Amino acid sequence: MRRAIVIALVGLGLLAATALGSSRARLTFTKAIPVTVHGAGFHRHEHVRVTVRQPMAHSTKRMTATSSGTFTVSFPSVKVKRCQSLSVTAVGSDGSHAVLVRRPLCPPE
Repeated sequence: MRRAIVIALVGLGLLAATALGSSRARLTFTKAIPVTVHGAGFHRHEHVRVTVRQPMAHSTKRMTATSSGTFTVSFPSVKVKRCQSLSVTAVGSDGSHAVLVRRPLCPPE
């Protein structure tokens, strides 16, 4: 009987951990020109530092997530060429973290 209770509690713990893990921070591109990124799954009102990195440059902006843990940020100064890679990193003050990488498939020249 005790063993069944322990197994049930462990199972509930795993379900809870899975449910918590599903709200992980994530990023998506919403627009190419200007480069615009949407973040979701961040903590409520979390201060977030978003950095766009290119092979020869980077740009950083700071913002605050909404009460639902989302934000949208544009980088009008970032110019991306057709076959250029790009990465975006968002780091929140409460520990949220997300990375988005664009690796275009371009033929060799």
